[in-house]
Amino acid sequence: MITGSDATTLDQLLDDRHRALLRGDPGSGKPSVTIRYAAPAHPDAWSTELRRWQRDPGHKGQSPPLYLREAQDAMDALRRGITEQAGAIGDAYLDDGRTIVTYDVVLTAARALPRAVHTSGEEAPSADRIRKDLGKLNADLRVRGAGGWICLTNAGNPYNKALSVVHLAPGSKRLTFEGVAWPTGRAPAREDDCVIPAHP
Repeated sequence: MITGSDATTLDQLLDDRHRALLRGDPGSGKPSVTIRYAAPAHPDAWSTELRRWQRDPGHKGQSPPLYLREAQDAMDALRRGITEQAGAIGDAYLDDGRTIVTYDVVLTAARALPRAVHTSGEEAPSADRIRKDLGKLNADLRVRGAGGWICLTNAGNPYNKALSVVHLAPGSKRLTFEGVAWPTGRAPAREDDCVIPAHP
């Protein structure tokens, strides 16, 4: 079964009866069901992708590309923050991607708001000014998120934003990371550095 990211919290919502239905019953002809979908983020994405990149014989002697290193650094920073604030914030669940996306939203706001203050010359820039400056968050101004680079177009839409493909296997209580999907069909090239093409 393939589904959209509405399944993000499915692993937390299923009870034992539902899990039994997913496992099926080969003796009665009921197959097991594995649910796959593209999640907004997953905590294992960048460490797994870095290992895959490093194991590729074609990359021998090279350092991993920025999009991998910067995303892993951001994920490490998020994990450190969670550990440091553990008593104050309670449990933080990373597998469904929501905490990661929320962290990235705050990073994006922290990048966009000071830029809007600077470009507007106002201490409290208008929402329209902030919206216009969002479209500049690419190239050197990219957001180095825990869910991957956030490179925004002039319209403020993410360009080639990494999506984590995950699955919930019939007997599992945890989402398993499978790989990263790229809307353009490929990961950023070394020379891309979050540059938005003229016609994305």
